[in-house]
Amino acid sequence: MPQDYRATRVYTSTQTVSIQYFGGTFDLKDALNSGTQYLHFFGHGGGRIWADYNLFNYNDVATLNNQTYPIVMSMCCYASSFDTNGIASISEALVMQPNKGAITTFGFSGLGYMYQDEVWAQALTEAIFKHDFATIGEAYQFALSRFYAMNTSSTTRYALINAAAMLGDPLIHTLKPVGGIPVSADNYVLAPGDTLLVSAQFPSDVLAARLYIQNGNEVEVNIPYDLPVINGAFNASYVVPTDINPPYLRSIYVAGYSPTNEYIGRSAFGVGRAAAMHHSTIPSSPAWNDSVAFIAKVFSNDDILSVTCKARVDSAGSNTTWVSLPMQPYPEIESAYITASKIPPQTTGEEIACKYVVTTPTGTYESLTSSYITRGPDMQLGDIQLEEIGRAHV
Repeated sequence: MPQDYRATRVYTSTQTVSIQYFGGTFDLKDALNSGTQYLHFFGHGGGRIWADYNLFNYNDVATLNNQTYPIVMSMCCYASSFDTNGIASISEALVMQPNKGAITTFGFSGLGYMYQDEVWAQALTEAIFKHDFATIGEAYQFALSRFYAMNTSSTTRYALINAAAMLGDPLIHTLKPVGGIPVSADNYVLAPGDTLLVSAQFPSDVLAARLYIQNGNEVEVNIPYDLPVINGAFNASYVVPTDINPPYLRSIYVAGYSPTNEYIGRSAFGVGRAAAMHHSTIPSSPAWNDSVAFIAKVFSNDDILSVTCKARVDSAGSNTTWVSLPMQPYPEIESAYITASKIPPQTTGEEIACKYVVTTPTGTYESLTSSYITRGPDMQLGDIQLEEIGRAHV
C-alpha cells in the first residue's frame, strides 16, 4: 500500500502484531464511518459474516453511517455468494444498501483458500495501487490475469478465478491521493512539553487540511480535525506529551482536501533524539534502467558522527538483506545527506525500501521506512494490425 494512504488496522487477535491494532466491530465501523476508501478483510467468513469473532455481519451494514463509499475486498469463504435468491451475502448488502455501504466489492461466491487468498489479494492491490487503470473493471481483469501468473496450483487457479465476483459498476474510476506536498516544521528535535509548529503549502483550491501525528505503528497519537487552508497555506501545532519518556520518533502526516482531490505531505520529528527522513532520490522517479542515489534530511542537537542509508529490494519480503550505503553531506539542500554510491538498476515493478541510520555521541537512531516502485520503460502502442504472410497471420 502506498505511503500516501493512512491505514487503520483492526485485528481480532494480536498474538503476532502490536497490541495497538487490537479491535472489534465498533472499531471497524468507526473507521468506515470516518471515510475509509479501501477496506480489506482477511480471515474466516460465510455468506453473511466476516466470522473472526463475529467482526462484521449482514445486519451491521444497515447500521453504518459512512458518506465515503469504499472498495471492499473480502478474502474469505462465500462473502460474494450472489448465486442465491435475494440479497444473501455481505458483499451484496454492502453494495445494495442505500446511501451507505460500498461502491464496489470483491470476493468469492464459494470457498476461499488461506494462502491463495493472500496471493489473489496481492494481485488486486497491485492493480489498484501500483497501476493507473482507467476503471476498476480494468483493474479487476488485470488482477485475475496476475493471480493466474502468480499462483502455481491448478486447483485453486480454477476455483478462485471462476468463483471471483466483482459487484458494482466496472466503469467506476478510482481517485488516488496526490503526494509530495511540501511540509516543514519549526523544529525537528524536541523535548517533552515543547510545541511543534507545522506548515504545508497546498494548491490554491484546497480549502481545509488535517494534521496527523503517528507513532511507529502508524497509529495516530493526536486528535486530527479540519483547519482552514488560506491561499494554499496551512499551519497547525502539536504539543509533545510529558507522560512519554524519550527518545522516540514521530511521523508528521498532513492531508488537504479540495472539491476534487486529496493532497498528502509527510515529514517526521524526534523527541530527545536525532531525526532523519527520506527526502528524494536521484533520479526523482527511478526507472528500470536507473542506478539510484538516496537523499535524506537529518537533524540533531548533537554532533553527527555518521549517516547510513539502508536499502532493500521488495520491501514485502521477510528475508531480504538490507544493503548499507554510506552517506555524505549534500550542500545543495539544507541539512541533507546523499549516498556516496548508488544501488544498481532494478526490475520494473520492484518495490525498493529505504531507511536511514544516524549515529551521534548519544546513540544510534533509525528513521521510518520509505519506499518507491521501480518504473517501467516509457512505451506507447501506436498501431497494430493483423496481416497474412504466406499461410501465417502475423
